[in-house]
Amino acid sequence: MAVDHLHDGAAMNNGIRSLPGMGSLKGYANGGDPGGVSRAEILRAPKLPLAFRALVGDVMGKQVRERLGMERLGNLIGSRPITEHSMSQAEYRALQDAVLRGMGGTLQDRGVLEYEDYATSGDDPYADVGGSEGSGIISKFFDPSFSMKTTFGQAAIEKDPETGDYYVTDNYNFNERLPEPTDFDSFQEILRRRKEQGAYGIPRAFGEAYGSPEGEGSPVRVNLGDLEEAIARSRGEERPSGMKRGLAWLAGLFDRDGGVEVAER
Repeated sequence: MAVDHLHDGAAMNNGIRSLPGMGSLKGYANGGDPGGVSRAEILRAPKLPLAFRALVGDVMGKQVRERLGMERLGNLIGSRPITEHSMSQAEYRALQDAVLRGMGGTLQDRGVLEYEDYATSGDDPYADVGGSEGSGIISKFFDPSFSMKTTFGQAAIEKDPETGDYYVTDNYNFNERLPEPTDFDSFQEILRRRKEQGAYGIPRAFGEAYGSPEGEGSPVRVNLGDLEEAIARSRGEERPSGMKRGLAWLAGLFDRDGGVEVAER
């Protein structure tokens, strides 16, 4: 589901940790290495689309807090930070590409990620999220760009001046969600209204009725690195992986020392 709330951003004289809400993130969000597992291994691990996992977790967590009064358990279920470790490698690359588009194809100190930047629906950026192509959500379920679009929607782009890394920052919640609990009759009314948006409107209805309102939900802080790989992709100059660069270096070493030629594949 789209994150509708935008941060204003703050002066970053102390780096990314000085941004609003960033100092409280721990674990993955602090760039830690969870259990000795590398970021690359986490990104490669099979995952359901983040859009699906974020919605289900948020709704379940909110209902545990709201209906059962179990604040800590609800936060554990539905308010964990969303970071680069939360997504697949394909989603990570798709978000990098969208952020680069959000800055006009060049590296800026800050920017705003808009629906059109995900490049999933042609000229109308809202066509597949409630517009003329609303029913297409099912066929796009595993599209990494669409997953990022329906997870983050609009979000802030910030550059950490100390590291040069770019971050997407926001909160995952639903602006339409009322502070009081939603009864079944109200949910049915929301569902009837949202059905006009096609298949996309159904999960959106659950978020509006049972998800987290503004001020709650998962903090978003996704480290996208320096975006050099995204720039290379935008130019059709795919940056080789670390392994490929290492093999190329070894090939050059052997070629210099022993005249051994390594054929390119």
